[in-house]
Amino acid sequence: MSATNKDTTSSTPQFLSALVVGAVVVGALTAVFALLFKNPKLRKVYQARNELAPEEGELRFRVWKRAGRSGMRDVLSSKGDGVVGSSELYSLEMIQKADWNTVKGRKRPSALPTALIPWWKTILFSPDKLIIAQNGPDAYFFLRFIKVFGLYLLVPYFLLTWIILMPVSAVSPNQGLSGLNKFTFGNVGTTQQSRHVAHFLVAIILIFWTLFVIHREYQHLIATRQEWLASSTHASLPRARTVMLVNLPQDLMSESSLRELASGITHSSSRVKVWLSRDAKKIEEVYDERTKEHARLEGGEGKMLMQAVKNVKKGKAPGGSSSAPQDPERTTSTDALLEKYLTPKQRSKITWKQGPLGLWGRKMDREQSPAFIREKNEELERMRSDMSSFALGNVAFLRFTNQQEAHTFARVVNKDKARKMIASGIEVVPEDIEWNNTSKSVKQRKIGNYVSLALTIVLIIIWAIPVTFVGGISNVDSLCQTASWLAWICKLPKVALGIIKGVLPPVALAVLFMLLPVILRMWIKYSGVVRKSDIELRLFSRFWLFQIIHGFLVITLASGLMAALGNWQQTVNDIPLALANKLPSASIFFLTFIITATFSSAAMAYSRIVPVAMFFLKGILGGNTPRKIYVAEYKMQSFAWATVWPPVCLIVAITIVYSVIQPIICGLALVAFALLYAAYKYLLGWCADQPDALETGGLYYPKALNTVFVALYLLEICMAGLLFLSSDQEGKRTKSGLAGGVIMIVMIIVTIAAQFYMKRKFSPEHVVYTNSSLIGGSSSTTKLHQTTTESGYGQVDGDVLTRDDDSSDAGAQHGNTTGIHAHAFDHPAFWKRQPIVWMAEDELGIARKEVERLNDEHGVEASTQYARLDRDGKITVDRSPPDDEWFGGMSSQ
Repeated sequence: MSATNKDTTSSTPQFLSALVVGAVVVGALTAVFALLFKNPKLRKVYQARNELAPEEGELRFRVWKRAGRSGMRDVLSSKGDGVVGSSELYSLEMIQKADWNTVKGRKRPSALPTALIPWWKTILFSPDKLIIAQNGPDAYFFLRFIKVFGLYLLVPYFLLTWIILMPVSAVSPNQGLSGLNKFTFGNVGTTQQSRHVAHFLVAIILIFWTLFVIHREYQHLIATRQEWLASSTHASLPRARTVMLVNLPQDLMSESSLRELASGITHSSSRVKVWLSRDAKKIEEVYDERTKEHARLEGGEGKMLMQAVKNVKKGKAPGGSSSAPQDPERTTSTDALLEKYLTPKQRSKITWKQGPLGLWGRKMDREQSPAFIREKNEELERMRSDMSSFALGNVAFLRFTNQQEAHTFARVVNKDKARKMIASGIEVVPEDIEWNNTSKSVKQRKIGNYVSLALTIVLIIIWAIPVTFVGGISNVDSLCQTASWLAWICKLPKVALGIIKGVLPPVALAVLFMLLPVILRMWIKYSGVVRKSDIELRLFSRFWLFQIIHGFLVITLASGLMAALGNWQQTVNDIPLALANKLPSASIFFLTFIITATFSSAAMAYSRIVPVAMFFLKGILGGNTPRKIYVAEYKMQSFAWATVWPPVCLIVAITIVYSVIQPIICGLALVAFALLYAAYKYLLGWCADQPDALETGGLYYPKALNTVFVALYLLEICMAGLLFLSSDQEGKRTKSGLAGGVIMIVMIIVTIAAQFYMKRKFSPEHVVYTNSSLIGGSSSTTKLHQTTTESGYGQVDGDVLTRDDDSSDAGAQHGNTTGIHAHAFDHPAFWKRQPIVWMAEDELGIARKEVERLNDEHGVEASTQYARLDRDGKITVDRSPPDDEWFGGMSSQ
């Protein structure tokens, strides 16, 4: 008995419904883009980097007079060390040669043309390597993954499957499938099973082609990362010579022991700067309470100022017509001004609560809050005066004098059996540290890791329930014919049924996946990972695991089983053959998924519809403090690669797996990735600003390449299963199918061997650390040399920067945020000053008096610098907060 050849999946209406909806969304968003992209008022939206990024690179010289000392010193002020700046534009020749010692860190791109075609021509023809200078290697490799595995790799897939496999499956005699299923593997007739030879031959060619591309990309990764690491613009940075050690035994938790260890490994007598972590739980609580109360006070002050200006504007000030702005110097206090511009009821409402969301907790006001902050400031000073009371942790940070010593030490430190438990990390910056985890013990980290993994496994199992339901919806008409309680679905109009099957499941799946990263990130953080970038790298792996298990395997089984078991009364012996014919129909879900998820997301990205909406609503949503307005006005879009990249990997995997089973997916994926490539190249070059602190230098890319191996294994397993189940008209297994299945098993072994070979050849050590031959072979090539000029401050010798790491000042001249000072890798609770209460200067003079009151009466730092509030209630800011460094533009930390 053969499987049914009736096409019960209604694939064409399902696909067309998704295609129509996708086309309407893309068309509408493209129209919005075409209408708005030239609007000069929206340049901060459509060319954000051109308007907001620093004109030069992130590295700036800051010169200031040191209190109590003569002379000047250089300070490296950046968002996590930065790169040497240059005011010169890139030339195409410089980029094509990838001359890292010439191409400096220019962050602001050239303006785009105002005409639509030249606009996109400039974007698409600009060198991809510009992205490295503007947003780092992680952004570059993400864009390259789309370009290589979404376009370059898929061209042979598209040509071979469309030219060879589609005719082989569709030509008569066949199984009689209609619509899109006409071109699937399962449509080959039972009397023509020898045609499957074409399928497994094409699959073999594509597998070898994919392995070649993966190997080439590993080579490109190492070459590009090594160039980036070894460039003088990067090797001179403090982050390039800073190493983090985790799980140190107590006998090594001293500066002398670590210096001795470093000297023994690197065979160098160069001085090493050492920071030791401490158990900061008690002081951290005080520090966090102060920080949170500062934010609440700042918000309350902003609300008060806005209400006063609003009263004057509407003529509702208690002083009536005499409430015009006066000289604040003639007013004795803030309270006198508030009595003039606010009603007693409004003054009594300037309060807030310390609990979550301000719903409960201790009630605070303008008097109690500054007193609370001052109390916490004094408590912090007392605690900081006795550092010996804080027990040492097991994390240390070492800054070497050159990059080669740092990388040699990090590579070798745990090779000895006695130090095997030590984990090392390079390219460390303070903003990347999850300070709460620096004091956890080895045992706590192990237990946390086990608990985190266990919770992830449980969530994978639980998540299968809603995902299976979503997959079932895509083939619900297969069940409504046999399940009486679903019979009403079969009676729906074809258009409505097509929307239910084609649009609803991909949207529901996307919503389900949106919830996962927040949960997974929290669990990974709980496990004790010290670096935020390492948390993101682990999140990539776990989120990808969810993507491939639920986004592919569960959906495929749910969709295929619904189709295969629509006639569930058939005998058990017929089920394997029914799966062989019906499992390919599950590809219809993924065709609609690519249209719904990829087309619309690409159009939303380049149309900038969300930032446009936020721009027009910023008066409502922007906030009532200069700090919030600064973020709304200056902060550019950024991407969390751990959550953005895995969905792209899933689409690549789906395309590879179904390329031979349902060739149409190759053409659809090519169009989808072309849109994604254009959208992300535009965003990363002209709109986004990636945080430097989370930059891994391309370490996401090996993980992304491994996802392609997973796709190959799934392709080979599916093809082996389908070939083994190929049967003739008498229900017997065919020789061609058996032979093809055996060959697919052999290809699995070949793929395993290839992956093992690449893993050995491109080991983590070769990827992560510098190759000494690329930086001249001796440590002297990257040593920091200091020269002194007549003005007395440090200069760059040979494009390599020197600075004084022993500076004890960690104030505003360092940005009060980043770590090129003596407290760089101390927990912020041990040294960081209270953030300034930032208010906007108003014409009524209230803010100025309030700043004086906070500074003089309460000892709480406050300022109105760089912010103004006009008579219409609009806040304008010139730059970042007064206690933050300014780079001439927004630069994410």
